[in-house]
Amino acid sequence: MSEETTLFVPTLNKQGYAATQLDPFSKQFTEYDNGEFLEIGSAFGFTALKALENGVSLTANDLDEQHIQHLQNAAAQQGFNKLKTKVGSFPDQLKFPPCSFNKILISRVLHFFTGQQIKSALKQVFNWLEEGG
Repeated sequence: MSEETTLFVPTLNKQGYAATQLDPFSKQFTEYDNGEFLEIGSAFGFTALKALENGVSLTANDLDEQHIQHLQNAAAQQGFNKLKTKVGSFPDQLKFPPCSFNKILISRVLHFFTGQQIKSALKQVFNWLEEGG
């Protein structure tokens, strides 16, 4: 199977799969808007790279440093300069001021959490979103 037809690729840390094609939510996330965007669980950065291509200012997070390095290299090769990265486990190792982001995408991450962890994590994400984000 060629890479163009592969829908999911295993993550380097064996924590699931990264989607190579954008679903409707990811596609909407990548659309340009003013402000800062945050992608939690970027993996190889398929969504992040599309957002950067659209001129978005983006912070990408993943718990695996290898994934972040892969994304940084790909962004640099394509000349994208609006990328910040943050290695760490969501939500415990991520710290951002309130109202820091216009859009936040969490894809293929929350299913690893318990119900209580999801509630706690979403409260934190809501705090990071600017009003109307």
